[in-house]
Amino acid sequence: FKCGPATTGRSKCRKCLKNIGKGELRIGLQAFIAGRVSNTWQHPTCFLENIEISRDKSGRSHCKASGKAFEKGEPRISFHSHTAVAHLKFDALPDTLAPVVKEIESRQPSQISGKDKIRLDPSQWTGFDTLTDSEKISLRAHIPVARSC
Repeated sequence: FKCGPATTGRSKCRKCLKNIGKGELRIGLQAFIAGRVSNTWQHPTCFLENIEISRDKSGRSHCKASGKAFEKGEPRISFHSHTAVAHLKFDALPDTLAPVVKEIESRQPSQISGKDKIRLDPSQWTGFDTLTDSEKISLRAHIPVARSC
């Protein structure tokens, strides 16, 4: 993931389709668009709203962060942006989400609108109810702590 202020103000959030103004915080995920690799940008809250939990169906996919293979039926966290989907193992969440949380928290309060409140509550993510109790505990243990939660 890429996380930082918009450099020009020309990018558009791939979830809500609103412009991301120059200097506004944005989160990017690489996607293959129109024959090339490009970054797809989202507002922080739109990015966090696009998280879902699913189970690997084939045992052939890999964690985008670690490269480790998923076992068939293993739960995974999926981040969506436009046509791109990045699947992560639970243990990859701290290193992947911590920079996003840190960047959001480093913004001055005047720069963070009510829409940009950090919400890292996995019970709100699609698919959370499909996890076993031990998987829920494991997932919660791997979520970076955010002061704003």
